Amino acid sequence: MLNVLSTQLYRLKKSKLFWALFIVCAVLPFLGALFISGVTSILENNLSGENADLFAELMGKGGERTLSAISSLTSLSSDAALFSLICSSIFLSGEFSGGAIRNMVLANKSRTQIFLSFLSVALVIGFSYLGVSYVSTLLFYGAFIGFGGVTVSAAISSCFTSLFLGVLSIALVQSLVCLFVFSTRKTGPTVAFPILFILFVPSIITFIAELILQMKLFAGQTVSEASLSWVPLCNMTLFDANNVDGALVGKIALYNIPITVLFATLSWVASKKDMK
Repeated sequence: MLNVLSTQLYRLKKSKLFWALFIVCAVLPFLGALFISGVTSILENNLSGENADLFAELMGKGGERTLSAISSLTSLSSDAALFSLICSSIFLSGEFSGGAIRNMVLANKSRTQIFLSFLSVALVIGFSYLGVSYVSTLLFYGAFIGFGGVTVSAAISSCFTSLFLGVLSIALVQSLVCLFVFSTRKTGPTVAFPILFILFVPSIITFIAELILQMKLFAGQTVSEASLSWVPLCNMTLFDANNVDGALVGKIALYNIPITVLFATLSWVASKKDMK
């Protein structure tokens, strides 16, 4: 397996698409922080009185905006997840169309070796994009917007929690990509179906969960918004970094349910499909 993996990683290192999207992931947080900082500065200089107070209350403290940007990396539709999905879909499906997979079979590589190699490459792509997005967001939002208004412990807790949940979201996305790579072996469906999944499925689940929540409220039952954290794929960025409670633990635990289901399905598909 190591030989197969090293060969794929070598081709990945030579891929222009990988590095182009890697740079995009690094630059987007810079542009976002620069835009927010510039717009905020202009509005603060041109507003006064009640309007200035209302704007300050609406925008929140600088540290809250920075931590909000970092927590957005936990979403399935984050920049890191989306661009890594595109890169891994095109690269891995190219392994089939380019004949690389046939060479692996002819070299007597087992299905398990090929399957684990593909999944490992997908995770390398995903974690690389997550890492550069995380570092870039932390640096540029910290430099342009700052961490004012939040305690050191809250900032550290939020950063580590966001990183951990981001790793889980990337694992889910890349497992989904590998499932469609082995199922279809075509670039179009491998890109399109995972994108449709990450854009719409969490939103649909969140809508249904919130609808049920509102129905319970109208029925006079006492419910908490934090209960949404117990719904898999529901509002990925919903957590309180200052309060590592049961809802957050449940969110992390339930995040692994769709990952486990996808991994099991992927393993079954890889074992049944003709690798040639």
